[in-house]
Amino acid sequence: MKPTEAQVRELWELCGLRYEYHVIVFGSASKSSGWYFGDRYIGKLPTMDSNNLIRYAVPKLFDELSKLGESYKFDRIWEAIKRALLDGTSIEDSVFWAIYPVLKEVK
Repeated sequence: MKPTEAQVRELWELCGLRYEYHVIVFGSASKSSGWYFGDRYIGKLPTMDSNNLIRYAVPKLFDELSKLGESYKFDRIWEAIKRALLDGTSIEDSVFWAIYPVLKEVK
């Protein structure tokens, strides 16, 4: 099942991405409006592909599970990838659904 745009946006926000709106005053702004990850400007919201899931969501999931002493649950990502490869389904969708509910629960 494909996640909705709202669910994808919520996942990125759970991973620490945030939108900042900056007003340009007298022709200059100290920062650009757009999406940020930490202090790094990334512009628009990332697409949900395997590169971005590995860049933003996988480390966040590992950090959150480690804080709870439940890093053994991290195996669910590898199980999702294996299941997708065997079923011929989307790896991105499978990994999304392995990560999204857990991050929602721990936040």
